[in-house]
Amino acid sequence: METDTQSPGFNRELESNRFLVTVIITGLLGIASFLVLPSLVLGFVTDLGFSEHQIGRISTFQLIGLGLGSVASVILLKYLDWRKLSRAGLALLLVSDFACTLTGDFTSLLILRFISGFAGGVCVSFAAYGLGLTANTDRNFGLFMTVQVGFAIIASFSFPSVLDRAGLDGIFYVLCLLEVASIVLVSRSMPAERWESASREHGNTRFHWAMCGLVMFGLVFFFTAIGVFWTYIAPIGLDAGLTKQQTGNAVSVSLFGALLGAYAAAALNIKVGRVLPLTLSLALQVVALLLLYQGLDYLMFCVAVALFGFGWYMYVPYQFALLAAFDRDGRPMLLLNAVAGLGSGLGPAIAAYMLADGYSLLYMLCALFLALSLAWHLAAIGLGKKYL
Repeated sequence: METDTQSPGFNRELESNRFLVTVIITGLLGIASFLVLPSLVLGFVTDLGFSEHQIGRISTFQLIGLGLGSVASVILLKYLDWRKLSRAGLALLLVSDFACTLTGDFTSLLILRFISGFAGGVCVSFAAYGLGLTANTDRNFGLFMTVQVGFAIIASFSFPSVLDRAGLDGIFYVLCLLEVASIVLVSRSMPAERWESASREHGNTRFHWAMCGLVMFGLVFFFTAIGVFWTYIAPIGLDAGLTKQQTGNAVSVSLFGALLGAYAAAALNIKVGRVLPLTLSLALQVVALLLLYQGLDYLMFCVAVALFGFGWYMYVPYQFALLAAFDRDGRPMLLLNAVAGLGSGLGPAIAAYMLADGYSLLYMLCALFLALSLAWHLAAIGLGKKYL
């Protein structure tokens, strides 16, 4: 479907490639540390000797910070224009990530990863808000996911070598360099828009808030499942006897699957609706969990994580766009990453207390949360069908 450039709601600056690229890069850096979490976890284990319980707490603190940063962005957008907000978020991200290279103390890293998560939450929440204002939300969120996966693929291939040569600090140095480059990009290319001038014409009614609430419940369950899976994927590989490089390679294979999933969402857009893509992508994730549950060697590990990655990144753009379809003033889109951060933080926190007898319960827990997510999203689609 072509965009009507003559419609009253069309904003030429918001539909420009410059804005799209800048907002996607801002969001990418906001979530970059989550995308490279398997490499960071390897560093926490091999360089600092952290336990699985400590890893779970660090991941939880960072993701809770991401959620709180998303909530804070709702307030900050009332006082800062887009350029100042995104630049401030990236600057705080840079400072906190660099500070992580100065300490190996667990408590200090716990606090710094929380701050980093908060700054990242501001950045990625703003990106979701900006993309939600564009005309082709399904396609643009698909592009956002595609860029995320492309970055994660490069990182998963290169970061194990960085880890071997420069240790955990080397990964943080790379992130800091990317954050500096992003601050320069934002300073030059991000429009100095304000909330009032960019908000949708009509606010959310009680019905719209109810529908957004249904979608958000589904988001919490989905990202709880993702938090469970993604935090422990590297330890699962190591537990199966894989080396650090093999584990990194397997994660890279999963990300190629994710790249295809994100591309599929961007290519399909809304052509076949949302019910079929959501159901299919979740079914693939459940199949992947069943493969892991039955036991694995290197090849099976690669196949399973690739299937999960495909389903994960095909599912995300549709649920984000579903929220945007019900949202009329942008506030639910700003809260999107708070909800995602809440779920992602709950996942590893819950899983950390269920690993005494291996990873079997983890797979079942992940499948349960995925099923609950689909149920809430299908309910929202059914109840709000005439508004979509």
